[in-house]
Amino acid sequence: MAYSLPDIAVTGAVIEAAWGNAVRGSLAETAPAKATTKGDLWVATGLNAGARVGFTGAGGQILITDAAEASGVGWHRIDYANLTQPHAVSGSATLGAVTGVWAGALIGDASSDGSAFATLMAWDSTAWVSSVFDLIAYIVSPQTGNLRYNYTVFYGAFGEDKDTHTVTQGTTTLAMTADQINKVTIASLSGIADNDLIGIQFEREGSDGADTITDLYVLGFVTVWTPRT
Repeated sequence: MAYSLPDIAVTGAVIEAAWGNAVRGSLAETAPAKATTKGDLWVATGLNAGARVGFTGAGGQILITDAAEASGVGWHRIDYANLTQPHAVSGSATLGAVTGVWAGALIGDASSDGSAFATLMAWDSTAWVSSVFDLIAYIVSPQTGNLRYNYTVFYGAFGEDKDTHTVTQGTTTLAMTADQINKVTIASLSGIADNDLIGIQFEREGSDGADTITDLYVLGFVTVWTPRT
C-alpha cells in the first residue's frame, strides 16, 4: 500500500474500520516501520513515496548519490590516492623535466640506464585504512615502442632497518603508445604499517636492445589505499 495522508477526523465523527486501516497502512510506509537494522535510512523516492536504504555494515563506506539505485543513493567504498613526484634521479635521468604541462623525471638516453626515486609515507593504515597499499607509477613517452624497466621498493617504520620489507620486480617489457599515459602497478604492499616510510626506485633499462623508445617521463608515484571493510 502506498502512503496517503489520512482524512482529518472532526469532532463527533465515528471512526470506521476503513479509516483506521488507511491510517495503519500509511504508517506502515513510514521510516520507523521500514527500519530493520541499526543504521538504516529512509529516503524519498518521489511524491509521498520512500524506500529503506539498508546499512551495509562495511566500515569506510560513505553514502553518495547513485542513479543506479532505486532510492537515488547508495553506500559505496571510496578508494583514496596520493601522488608524489620523483625526488631524485640517477644515471641518464634528469629531474624537473616537462612534457607539455606535465612535470616529472626524464630518462631520455636510449642507450643507458636511468632511475627515478621517491620517498612516500603510508597514511594511518592501522586506524581505518586497509593494510594493503597499491603503489603505482605513472609514465609517458613521446614515442611508440617498448620500454624495459625494473623496480625496487623498500618500506619500514621508525626504528626499523630502512629495508625491513623489500619488493622487487625483474626486467619487464611494456608496450608504449606515443603520448599515452601508462599506469604501472609497482606493488601491493601487504602488511604495511601505520606511518611506514616507502622508498621506490623505478629504473629504465635503456641499455637493453629491446628498449626501443627514446624518452621516458616518470610523472609520479601514487599510493592507493582502501578503507577497511
